This record gives sequence, structure tokens and C-alpha cells, in this order.
Amino acid sequence: FDVPELSRDVRVNETGYISLPLMPAKVRAESLTTFQLQDKLAELLQTNGLVSSPQVSVSIKEHNSQPITVIGSVKSPMVLQAIRQTTLLQALSQAGGIADDAGNTVIVTRLASKTPAPVDPNAPPMAAEPQSYTINLADLLETGDSRFNIPLLGGDVVSVPRAGIIYVVGAVNRPGGFMMQNDRDHMTTLKMLSLAGGAIGSAKIKSAVILRKNVETGKRDEV
Repeated sequence: FDVPELSRDVRVNETGYISLPLMPAKVRAESLTTFQLQDKLAELLQTNGLVSSPQVSVSIKEHNSQPITVIGSVKSPMVLQAIRQTTLLQALSQAGGIADDAGNTVIVTRLASKTPAPVDPNAPPMAAEPQSYTINLADLLETGDSRFNIPLLGGDVVSVPRAGIIYVVGAVNRPGGFMMQNDRDHMTTLKMLSLAGGAIGSAKIKSAVILRKNVETGKRDEV
């Protein structure tokens, strides 16, 4: 009573807390019912000496849960809420940016908004197919073209696959596995040999081969 400035709409933040005027600290609302939150607020108002006989009522104005999941080769994988319009670059930035072992693409998977109607009216409803968008990271980060910085929706999953690994073995100075992110998708045989420290003196350069898995047959082709 007589404290109208304490009545207001507040939003529960991502960590489950709300902020109210005059309160010395944020109030945890997560996992509480409206009645439990009423009692908690009344107790806090009284114990802090703000209102002598508080009468508090709490009602839920709206439910907002529009998670955008960012996973894969980012520095801080996370789930963020699409409270306002969020673009792909903004989501990647909130996740700490691209990690050093990221590949050259980013994949956005989106649940279909509508379920297709079955041909047979007596058949059970079919699940809608999710949509998938594959965007080149170089186009997104280096061109500045807004076509690649697509707006995200609640329920989207942003995945940054790891870069592929190329193994250099045999008569080289530093045999081992090297990630493609060193030069994105412009890696050549000479660049990879230089990363391996070059060939040693006894190497048979003319007998060098590239073993590459054939996607269609599943076997390794020799180049």
C-alpha cells in the first residue's frame, strides 16, 4: 500500500533472477511458484525495512523460452535466449567467437515451423523435416555481406564443425597431424609438407602419394 513505484513488470533473466527497485540484491525467481515468490518478496520488503506490512501479488505475464544453441568449435558453447532479433554473428560473438580448431563452415539447423499434412487423412501426422543452412565462415567473417549473417530464431542450433586433419607420415622432418584451419580450404601439398618440416635427404619424392577416402565407395584412393 502507498508504494506504487514497486509495482511493475519484470523479466526473469537467463540466470533465474529478477531485479526490483530498492531491493539491495537481485531476487532468485527460478523454480518458485507465483505464491512462493509472493511470500519471498513480502519477506524481503519487510526485513529490509522498505514496507511495514507488504501485500504482494505476482502473476506471470508471458512465457518466453526461445533458446538458440551454439555448439562445436567455439570458445564458449552456450544456450542463449532469442529475446530480441539475433543474427548469426551476434550468436557466435556471445559464444566467444570461433575456436582455433574450427573448420571452414558453420551449420544452422532449424526446426520446421509447420507439419506437412498427410496424403491419407486417416494416417498419423508426419513430423516436419528440419531445415539446414551451411554457410562458409570466410564469407561470413570476411566479406561483410548481410546475406550470410542470417537472423536466427528460437530453437535454432548453430554448429561449427572442427577442421579436418591431414596426416603427413614417412620421410619428413616432423611427421604428424595438421589441421586444415591453418589455411582454411586452400591447403596444398607443398604447404602441408612445409608444416611437416620438409622431406629428409633420403626421401623418394617421386614416390610420394596422397591417400584420400572416397565418399562414394568408402575406400581409400591413391593419388
